Amino acid sequence: MTLLHAAMGSILFGWWHLGLIIFSVALSIKMNVLLYAPSLFILMLKAMSISGVISALASAALVQIVLGLPFLLSFPVEYISRAFNLGRVFIHFWSVNFKFVPEPKCCLGSQTRCCIWTCC
Repeated sequence: MTLLHAAMGSILFGWWHLGLIIFSVALSIKMNVLLYAPSLFILMLKAMSISGVISALASAALVQIVLGLPFLLSFPVEYISRAFNLGRVFIHFWSVNFKFVPEPKCCLGSQTRCCIWTCC
């Protein structure tokens, strides 16, 4: 996550290409960084020209290719099928702190908080 914060810092200073390269390195380490990609893409479209967006995305893709090259050369099918497994199922377990609250009430409480937060 430190690399994600470094990428966001670079982007805040307007260094989009450097920020996307650092973002790509962070993505290769921890896949939950991918959750920031849609909003980052929208910001890129607003701040840069189409050619700038394409070149920044190409540099990020190049980082992924360079980092994955040893695995792509050794076991290409296994790497592609397992490295970016977006179809896996994540199992969610309730936190120890909220085990005493029944699940429907906890969901209703979190939805209520979200509604209040968006309305205010």
